[in-house]
Amino acid sequence: MAKEVDSIHLLSCAIEASLGNDFPAFAFRLPGEDGFSILKKLRAAPSLRRLPIIMITAKSSELDTVRGLDCGADDYITKPFNMEVLKLRINKIIEMNVKRQEIFNQEIKIEPSRITITPLDRQLVEKAIQIVEDNISETEFSVEELASSLNISRSYFYKKMIKITGKKPIEFIRTIRMKRAQQLLTESQMQVSEIAYTLGYNSPKVFSKHFKDEFNISPSEFIRQQAE
Repeated sequence: MAKEVDSIHLLSCAIEASLGNDFPAFAFRLPGEDGFSILKKLRAAPSLRRLPIIMITAKSSELDTVRGLDCGADDYITKPFNMEVLKLRINKIIEMNVKRQEIFNQEIKIEPSRITITPLDRQLVEKAIQIVEDNISETEFSVEELASSLNISRSYFYKKMIKITGKKPIEFIRTIRMKRAQQLLTESQMQVSEIAYTLGYNSPKVFSKHFKDEFNISPSEFIRQQAE
């Protein structure tokens, strides 16, 4: 989509409203601003720091390219440009985001130090994990409470979790609970029902379903495998 706006605030709002898309596109002009200063201001907004940005400009010198990348652009393309090349570069950036989500899904542990993601996102996820762990036995602990504890809005938290982990916030909370369940089933002598209640479940049956959804094996089958 192309938008012409008259302030950096309106531009930021327009971009934030489009964060559900894989790669929103904007054409814009701001009085008294050039692309470099706009990019710096966008990168200064916490909600836009990790937004992929490709800068397309008529400024084609090496100095301008270095300046654009230094200001926070993920890629820098000069006019005139080949649309197929632009599509390929966009796809590469999207693929990198997908790989980051795959790494998260493969390596996330209860211990925050084991997460392998970018430093800015690491801080958010580490804090989110700690908050979930601190409230892991609370039956009514919700996405709203988690977002509030992180001092961010529920909608922004939702978009951020999808971007970083590929999971909805409720799925993220459940994953932490299931990782803890796996740990307890392995290292403790607790019964399945005890673990369910310890992790905030009112129903061991629902707990067992969530565990099987996460690991493709029931808690009782998991225990038998560990005993073999």
